Amino acid sequence: MQAPWHVMDREFRQTRSLLSRRKTDLQFELYRAIVDRASDEEKSIVAKRLDQNQFKLCNINTQEQFIQTHKLSELKKHPDNLVFYGLTARHRQALIVKYAGGRSERMAQQLGMTVESYRQAIREATGIIHLNAATLQEAHSLGLTEEQTAVYIRLSRLERSVYVRKDQKPRDIAKELGVSLSRVYEAIRRIKAKTEGQ
Repeated sequence: MQAPWHVMDREFRQTRSLLSRRKTDLQFELYRAIVDRASDEEKSIVAKRLDQNQFKLCNINTQEQFIQTHKLSELKKHPDNLVFYGLTARHRQALIVKYAGGRSERMAQQLGMTVESYRQAIREATGIIHLNAATLQEAHSLGLTEEQTAVYIRLSRLERSVYVRKDQKPRDIAKELGVSLSRVYEAIRRIKAKTEGQ
C-alpha cells in the first residue's frame, strides 16, 4: 500500500534539504572537472562519484556562477595551480578580465585586443582548464602523489599510460598497451626529458 501523500511529501522535502546541504560540495566537484561542458569521457570520471540525481541538482546558472567565482579567485591566489598549466600570459589576463565582469568589447579594449582575439583567448583558456581538471581528477583516482601529478599533467596520452606502468618491463608495457616496443621506448625517453626539464 502506498504511503499517504503528506508522508511522501515530507520525505521528499527532507531528501531535497539533505541534497541542498551537499550542494556546495557537489558544485566544487563539478567545478574541478568542469562537467557542464566536458566531453563524455571527462563526465564519466565524475559520474563515478556522483549519482544522476545529485548531478542534476546543480542547476546550470548556479554552477556557472560557482565556476566563474572560483576560477578567478584561484587564478589570482594560486596562479601555479596545476589546473592552469599551459595557460599563456594572454590567456590568464583574458580570464581575469572576463570574470571581473563587463561587456566583451570593453574587456577586449582593456587588454588591447580585438573582440574576436579576446573571445578566442577565453575559448582556448577554458579548453585548457577543462582538460587539466579532467587530468588532475584522473591522477587523483590513480593515487598519484603531488610530485607525480605535476609530471603526469605534462605528458601525452601514451606517455601517461607508460608513466603509470614505469615499474613494468618495456616489453610488457608494449604488449599491454597494444603498441610497438619502439613507441614505448620513445615515450620513456620523452618522459625522462620532461622530468629532467622540470
